[in-house]
Amino acid sequence: IGYVYRTMGLINGYLNNYGDAVKYHRLSLQAFQQEKDKIVQEVKEHNNLSAMFAMTGHLDSVQFHTNRVFEKAGDSLLTLNYLSRYNLANAYFQKNDFHKAKELFLQGRKYLKSLPPDILNDEYFVNINNALGLTYLKEQDLNKSLAAFQDAQNYLSQKSTTKDQFEVQRNIAYAYKMMGMLDSSQKYYQLSLDLIGDLIS
Repeated sequence: IGYVYRTMGLINGYLNNYGDAVKYHRLSLQAFQQEKDKIVQEVKEHNNLSAMFAMTGHLDSVQFHTNRVFEKAGDSLLTLNYLSRYNLANAYFQKNDFHKAKELFLQGRKYLKSLPPDILNDEYFVNINNALGLTYLKEQDLNKSLAAFQDAQNYLSQKSTTKDQFEVQRNIAYAYKMMGMLDSSQKYYQLSLDLIGDLIS
């Protein structure tokens, strides 16, 4: 039953129905806590709840579930450790504490680079660099913002989701626009526009 609740939570999160997503992830967590040998699933649910609360800026709840991940995962679930760090940084971003968000995103990227390559996928690097670029953008540090977005672009591949590709190209275009480099901005806006058909089909 825990897996069913998790699926409902993920669907609602994808639809931005964060209240319902939290409800289902809590039910999933409770279900897994009652089963033996489900520590991995329990940690995943703490991470899912951390992500949902991060999107709504509930910093205390993010910190609570992030700490549960750190306590229960240890070094055995390294990618979940990373994802919880990302969620915590995102929570500070949602609360407009961009300095703290930047600090945590940079720590998360450093931690990510320290992990064994065989457990990673490029999506992690796309997301952390894109988030870091947005944070620099909020601080009006345009050169670092563009560099972070370009780092995200370097990790895009055929396996990348259309949504990730669209967001990175659009963000590069916006950074160029803010820097007054309109030809480059137009080029990347066109690349992002070319992806819209795939997003809505």
